[in-house]
Order: sequence, then C-alpha cells, then structure tokens
Amino acid sequence: MKGWSVYVVAGLLSATGWSQSVSWSPSKGSFEKGVQSRLNLVFKDCDPGANMQIPEVDGLQIGQPNSRRSHMTGLSSLLGGKGKTTTLGFPVVATREGAVTIPSFRIATSQGDLEVPAAQYQVVPAQVPSSSTLNRPSSPQGPNLTVEDVAQAEIVLDKQELWAGEVVEAKLVFQGMTRFVQNFRGYEWEPQQLTLGPWQPHDEDLRVVDGNEVTVFEFPVNAQAPRIEGEYPLSSARVGISIRASNPSRSAFDVFRNRGQQVTLEAKAPQIKVKPLPTALENYSGAVGEFKISSQLVPEAT
Repeated sequence: MKGWSVYVVAGLLSATGWSQSVSWSPSKGSFEKGVQSRLNLVFKDCDPGANMQIPEVDGLQIGQPNSRRSHMTGLSSLLGGKGKTTTLGFPVVATREGAVTIPSFRIATSQGDLEVPAAQYQVVPAQVPSSSTLNRPSSPQGPNLTVEDVAQAEIVLDKQELWAGEVVEAKLVFQGMTRFVQNFRGYEWEPQQLTLGPWQPHDEDLRVVDGNEVTVFEFPVNAQAPRIEGEYPLSSARVGISIRASNPSRSAFDVFRNRGQQVTLEAKAPQIKVKPLPTALENYSGAVGEFKISSQLVPEAT
C-alpha cells in the first residue's frame, strides 16, 4: 500500500526541556476494519534513520513510505534547530476486529536508536459514511450501516470433498448495493492449499434483493486440490471497493466530499477435505476430475 507523506515542521518552541523522541500519533483510539487510515510516527529533534524497521502487527497492515518531503522553517532555526518535528505518515488497514497493539520497539534515527512506546487501538466494524445533508434515503436502511450491510464477498467451490490432485472450479462472488458501492477496485486470493489457474472472464448481473438493486460479480478460476489427503481450511480473499456516502449528493460541493471511502472486504473460503485416490486401473495416466466423452458414427458413403 502506498501513501506515506513526510512533513518537517519547525515551530516557535524553545530549546529548553526538548529532547529527542519518537512516538505514534495518535497512540490510542479506534480504526474501522478494512478502511484505509493513517498513523503518524513523530520524530522530535531528530530525523528518520536510513534503515528503519517497523514491527509486524497482528491485525494491522502498515504500508511503505514514498519519497515526498516538505520543509518549513521558522524561529527554531535561530535556536540551533531545537523544536524541529518530522512526521512520517503511514497508511494502515485493520484486518480484524478487537484490540490491536503496536509493541514498543527501537528505531534508527539521525541521533541514534530511540525507543518507540507501544500504542493500542480498538478495531470496530466499518461504517458506511453519511453525508452532512439533512435529507436521508427513503429506504428502510438508515445512515448508520456497516459495510457488511451493503457489500459481501465469499469464495465458493463446486464441491468441498475432493480427490487428491482434482481440479474444480472456484468462484469469488461479490455483491453490493448499487447505490452504496461506488467502485470495485480489484481482488486478491492466494490460497497456499490450492494451485490456481488463470482467472477467467467474470460475469456481472443486476438483481433486486429486499427492494434494493444489487450488483453481483462472479470471478471463476480453476483450482487444483493438494495431492496429500487431509482437511484444509482455505485462506480468505481480499476485495477492494469504494463506498459512497449513505446519502446522495445534494450540491456540487457534496460531489467532492463523496468521492468514496476505500474499504477492503474479507471473502471467506470454505474448508475442503481431500481424499486419497482409489486403486488405479491398469494404464492409469494420472488424470483426476470429471470428463465427458462423445462419439459419432459417420457413414463412409452417402
């Protein structure tokens, strides 16, 4: 994920009592699951080192930086640079609900390695953003909807009990209320338990569910089962979408406010059971699956 930004701000701070430190800002609060947010890593009176290492965090994906920097100078330059603050902006996405902790760690800076205190957050279900206008949609769904209320995704297999090495069709199925889902931004599925072929052309359909127009996408792919028997829970897929506000735009200014909130959905996959192949017949070539054979008799002469 991209989107770091770096700001160097020199304020009107006195040199007295200022020392080098690095900390997260904010250091506590909440994230919405699947929604891209931002965390700042604040360097006081020092600059980021060349080989910074950010720890991996269970339940929180932390992005990588770009090279953009902006500088502002003020009276702090008269104080020998004291009071300078460098802020790195990290794009982050929470992948599960519940408590998430970034542990304390040491980080390289221009003034040597410094300790970054731990930061704690709570991950809550993603909410559909609401417009600031007073008029609300006339449908039963009000403005306080979760993303799961308006969009869902899952991995579906033709069958979940397979022969070792068998090839079956799997589908990534996505559906979302048309008036809320602004854009489908792509998908990713990399199950270690299956060998996937190339993704095939997708189907798109419009349906009406409980009075709401729903857009349905189906992305098929051939998947080969493992060659060792056993039960395999399949890893989930990730689907990126943009959610528009729960209220339609009422003015030109609302158009700019309602460009969409980027959200990552989790498409859960089932567990499969792999059976050992039965005793092979003579001249068995190794093919596993369902096959159709047809023949036709054609006269030599008419």
